[in-house]
Amino acid sequence: MVDVADNLGVGPDLSLIDAVYARRSVRGYLDKEVPQNVLNRIFEIAQQSPSNCNVQPWKVYVASGELKERLRKQMVENTAGAVPPNPDYEYRGDFADEYRTRQVECAVALYSKMGIERGDKEGRMRAVLRNFEFFDAPYIAFIGMNPNFGTTVAIDVGMWAQTLMLTMVAFGLYSCPMGTMRNYPDMVREAFDIQDGTKILFGISFGYEDPEVPANETRTTRDPISTNALEVIRQYNRGYGLRTNRLSCVITGWNSYKKPRDQLLFKMRSQEKRSPLRGPTPVIIITEDHRLDLRQLALDPMDGYVAAYLHADDFQKHISDILHKIVFGNRAHEMNSIAYAKLQREQDE
Repeated sequence: MVDVADNLGVGPDLSLIDAVYARRSVRGYLDKEVPQNVLNRIFEIAQQSPSNCNVQPWKVYVASGELKERLRKQMVENTAGAVPPNPDYEYRGDFADEYRTRQVECAVALYSKMGIERGDKEGRMRAVLRNFEFFDAPYIAFIGMNPNFGTTVAIDVGMWAQTLMLTMVAFGLYSCPMGTMRNYPDMVREAFDIQDGTKILFGISFGYEDPEVPANETRTTRDPISTNALEVIRQYNRGYGLRTNRLSCVITGWNSYKKPRDQLLFKMRSQEKRSPLRGPTPVIIITEDHRLDLRQLALDPMDGYVAAYLHADDFQKHISDILHKIVFGNRAHEMNSIAYAKLQREQDE
């Protein structure tokens, strides 16, 4: 057994916030081993993940070297030979509406980088097989849980996986969570001699990114928080939080399907103005749309009163410092004044 104290001197390269924004699914890796003390430290940190009643339900099996190659060969042969999958958990991927739209956009982004056209059946099959080749990663982790657990406990396993992947990024590694690794669970149980009936949920390939792989140029976008964080709007509309600030900072963007006045920013400001005792919540805008009229609306101290207006292409460079100034330095007003004055000078020029 490895003593935790042996790895405490191994530190990450990135902060948590930077790791969150840097994490992405990587589909091509260098043939390079990760130092054992770094691996130990990463998994020790992930072990701190929360779980219901602290049951810590995740079971993790990591393959490398000959075992990984054997699993890779077997899974590729099964998939290419059309052997029917027998997953422990049924996959429900019947996405519709906006979920289907996002799914298609993701596929288009990936396949376009891989040079695969819509009607290229051979190319699409090759892309499928890359999953079972583990994208040439030096490591593949299979994640499972006790067969008596259900969906609610699987959520705990998902939180562990998120912690693991973010920690990997902080240490200079990348990963790709893979639902296809549930396809042949008996193969996994045989390879690791699993006798307790653990069921396999998914897998994660990981290692050092190969920047020469075209698929790794793929980038996906995220909707503004107003798309998902609906309860924020509901609470404001019901009058909660009107007397005191309950949010340290809100990060949002422009929803291209809505008029400016219907955006989250201005809905918040409208509600805040209903109470003379409530100050404006600090807001950061992250967007590709830097039109002058939108920036004027957002930065005007009497209107949007935004603390920072960042570009989606390079906000990662600044976001950590800006959040620290806003949350811990209470400098949102100062930052708005500086940004608005800079905008005025730009307009004068």
